[in-house]
Amino acid sequence: MTQENIISHSKALIIKISIITGWTIPDDLDVKRILFDQFAKKIFETYASLNVQEVEYAIRNNGTQIKDWGKSINLSLIDEALQPYLIKRSEIRKLEESSDQPKCLAAPIEPVNYPELFETVRNIFLKTGLVGLIPTPLYDFLDSTKELELTMEEKTAIRVHVEKRLVHEAEQEGLKAVKELRQLKKDDHRGYELRVRNECKKQAVANYFIKQNNIDNF
Repeated sequence: MTQENIISHSKALIIKISIITGWTIPDDLDVKRILFDQFAKKIFETYASLNVQEVEYAIRNNGTQIKDWGKSINLSLIDEALQPYLIKRSEIRKLEESSDQPKCLAAPIEPVNYPELFETVRNIFLKTGLVGLIPTPLYDFLDSTKELELTMEEKTAIRVHVEKRLVHEAEQEGLKAVKELRQLKKDDHRGYELRVRNECKKQAVANYFIKQNNIDNF
């Protein structure tokens, strides 16, 4: 999220956090104003890589596990709720990035349990609807096992959808994000294509989850 985006959503986020967790919002106007300001700064400085939906998801799934019911919202409680999610998110990203790196000799590692990963990611996606959390290696796994076979028409439709989504997401982030996306497409065609390809893989898996669970208007 950009700083402007965070500021515009900070009050609504704090209210939602209070509703989800039971943590109270201070009554004192000065304290409340400071809370909103410091919360926005905290999100920008530490959690800017998350979007609003991810913050809400993390609070719903981690905040309710913290045994501080009834306490006033503070930055320490926010950290306790968001840090575990950030760690899991980082692990998924590392797995995704490793699939794009050149293969080289390395120490043996425990193989990824893709059926288990599939169930975990599917459950997260069905709860959040966040395509970005789907690791691209999951597509490669489903493709290799013939679980996910797409026609050329389906692949084309997914690409069109993804490129529109990337533009829409950039527009929501602000003018800077729109310019960066346009610049990437213009000056780094290979980088742009890699990003689109990975997003298409994620979207294909998301579509598979939706179809598998017979979900309409997801």
